[in-house]
Amino acid sequence: AVLERLGQGWSPEQVAGRLARDHGRKVISYETIYRFIYAQLRRTSDYSWRRYLPRGKSKRGCRGKKGGSPASFIEGRVSLAERPIEAASRKVPGHWEADLMMFSKYGQAVLTVHERTS
Repeated sequence: AVLERLGQGWSPEQVAGRLARDHGRKVISYETIYRFIYAQLRRTSDYSWRRYLPRGKSKRGCRGKKGGSPASFIEGRVSLAERPIEAASRKVPGHWEADLMMFSKYGQAVLTVHERTS
């Protein structure tokens, strides 16, 4: 019954909920269904088991993020701790601060630049 409903496109949560409702008690946990399917994927290397999963992934969890980089990879980056003394005191005009945000979609970025004044 479980595999039949999963084959119809039901999620493991829906299958477990429907079985519990029909029998008046908890029959199987959705976590058990997920574990069974992922165990079959590992044991048999038969990736057709993925069709029983809502998202069709062969591994659990989030995949790594695309794009972005740590600040240490920014070329020419200067730490705030290394700011010149005259810029920190804000008594001399002409010092600028900038911040750049790059987004995962290509070509989308926000650059803010402003002159530090007292």
